[in-house]
Amino acid sequence: MNAQKRKAVSQERRRNRVRRVVRGTADRPRLTVFRSSKHIYVQLIDDDQGKTLVAASTVSPELKGKVNYGRGCWRFGRPKGQVRRFEQDLL
Repeated sequence: MNAQKRKAVSQERRRNRVRRVVRGTADRPRLTVFRSSKHIYVQLIDDDQGKTLVAASTVSPELKGKVNYGRGCWRFGRPKGQVRRFEQDLL
């Protein structure tokens, strides 16, 4: 098994382990965050209906200029602050 496939299998196991415990409802949806090397993707999910209530990402035009994420951010130790600002803008 190559490294890429091993990483995908590990992510799937982690996702399944969390989803066994965490369930989103309409009153309290589940927040999922995916961070790639260039962008952040966030969703609020209602598991009872199986629907995504809200989705946002740094690819969308509304947030593209507001959030500086990727490339130089890791060097200066700012990703946590950037993620917090992104979540505040989302809510």
